[in-house]
Amino acid sequence: MEGRSYHGHDGILDWWNNEILAAWEVFEVHPQQFEQVGDKLLVTGRWKARGIGSRVELDIPASWVIEVRDGKIAYWQTYTDHEQARRDVGI
Repeated sequence: MEGRSYHGHDGILDWWNNEILAAWEVFEVHPQQFEQVGDKLLVTGRWKARGIGSRVELDIPASWVIEVRDGKIAYWQTYTDHEQARRDVGI
């Protein structure tokens, strides 16, 4: 889930349809903490997921660094390492 870039509405739809719905029967996002850092929002929480037709289950940390400009998401980076997300926003 890390390492690829998606741009615009079509990119996000591509990610959702081809990466998430194609692989996961259950995919839950559990945000737990929200922290404003300058002009960015740092969200930490967990992902919980179960693969389609498999016994693969995930319950892993997740963090998101989000920047909003003019009421729209202009930047969104996803992490599975909370500390890396914190370092990237300067904490």
